[in-house]
Amino acid sequence: MRKTHYIKLINQRDVQAMQAMRCCGYMNRTQLKHFLTDSRIKAFCHERVIERCLYQKGKEQVECYRFSRGGFQWCEKHMEEINSRNLYRSASPLHDIAIANKYLSLSLDQRETWRTEQELRGQFEQMLDQLREEDFSRWIQLKDMWEKNQISVPDGAYQDGERTVLFECITNNYGETELQAKEEYALAVHLEIQYQKI
Repeated sequence: MRKTHYIKLINQRDVQAMQAMRCCGYMNRTQLKHFLTDSRIKAFCHERVIERCLYQKGKEQVECYRFSRGGFQWCEKHMEEINSRNLYRSASPLHDIAIANKYLSLSLDQRETWRTEQELRGQFEQMLDQLREEDFSRWIQLKDMWEKNQISVPDGAYQDGERTVLFECITNNYGETELQAKEEYALAVHLEIQYQKI
């Protein structure tokens, strides 16, 4: 018989783990273990907050975890720090795990400043609205590029001291057009972009 609840008390490491998953999408077991013990990972799976899945990497199947259906909503309900934050829209396990590697390489202070692709998109759209009032010709130019997908939002961003750094994972499938669209975003918002090839 299934217990009513497997997670009764939420600690800071639970919140940090779910924040990481919110920012990165898929995470592998090693990445989750930066925050959670094996038994705690199992409890989150039994609570149906996260789920174990497999993906193909070369000839091997690799274990990873993601929010289950309703898992993110569970976090919003039980973890004040996650409430009203945008969830990263997953690209693929391999891509997301590379993002998680970057995220985990940051200091705790830097992680707390991480913004997802969705959050960056919202900020860019707000910037466009503001530009319409302040610099109409620039607004026309950027809006046209945005609508033609000549500007593309990166995977995330974080604060490094006083500066904001954009971050993008790229695969062999990225062509010159996709890379140029990322560069155009960085130019439009006047920020540096870091790339990591996977």
